[in-house]
Amino acid sequence: MLGDFFSLDGPFFKYGSLVFDLLILDFLWMFLSGPLALFLIMVYAGEILFSLPVIIFYLIALLLILQVGPATTAMFYVTNRKVREDDSYLFKDYFKSYKMNYKQSIIITIVLFVVIAILAINISAILGISIPFLGFAVQGNMFGSMGNILLPLQLFILLEVIFVTIYIYPMLARFHMGTVQLVKTAFILANKHLVTTIISAVIFIGLVALVFIIHPIFFFFLFSGYAMLTSYLFERVFKKYIPGEDDEVEKELDEYSDDYDYDAEQASLADIFKQKREEQQSNDSDEK
Repeated sequence: MLGDFFSLDGPFFKYGSLVFDLLILDFLWMFLSGPLALFLIMVYAGEILFSLPVIIFYLIALLLILQVGPATTAMFYVTNRKVREDDSYLFKDYFKSYKMNYKQSIIITIVLFVVIAILAINISAILGISIPFLGFAVQGNMFGSMGNILLPLQLFILLEVIFVTIYIYPMLARFHMGTVQLVKTAFILANKHLVTTIISAVIFIGLVALVFIIHPIFFFFLFSGYAMLTSYLFERVFKKYIPGEDDEVEKELDEYSDDYDYDAEQASLADIFKQKREEQQSNDSDEK
């Protein structure tokens, strides 16, 4: 029995390999998404970096931070393949997705960054809080009595943006869709499957708690662990909208091949969501 436990097909090798892959995946994400790269630059070239004008420093930091989009998309692509038990090669799959989705994920990240920055400035202006890293300083409530009305609205919009952010990178890793359609679909799924959305947020909070409460070593599994755990949840959601029940059809949906008809897939997925919305509206009308 002990021999089976330590065999190549046994649980020790299987879960040990998974832990090792998650560790490597976390380092890949941290380096390519900006935080680790920025830290290394500050350690080894900090004097040069801080001698630059402030605007140049912020620009370099922003360019590095924007890499979080491609890095996160690639991470979810790898974990999604592991969840589906497809043949996967960590480095090959990661950099394939990173390259394939780079432009679209950068655009999405810029949009999300701008929206969140605007919301942060609005909320800080209502609460009278300064945001040094955005160069925004306020004294008191700039909106006066209107702040009591605007604050709940701003917080609600911020919550919806967070919901969309939870879904949009796993969706980009799983499907080939236009950016606008991707944002719309992420918004719909995030609110339609609200329990999954909340659980995903709780998982991240729980993993952060492990880092600060249990041991800092969990930091090296924070992001990849989150991607791995939530990939199980997202896959259950995505399967409801994938045309066909055959496993081979599902596997074809995320293959990065030159002869795959991405436009046809995008149109097909868009039609499915449209059809389901029409069916829901029809059912609601019948109930009335």
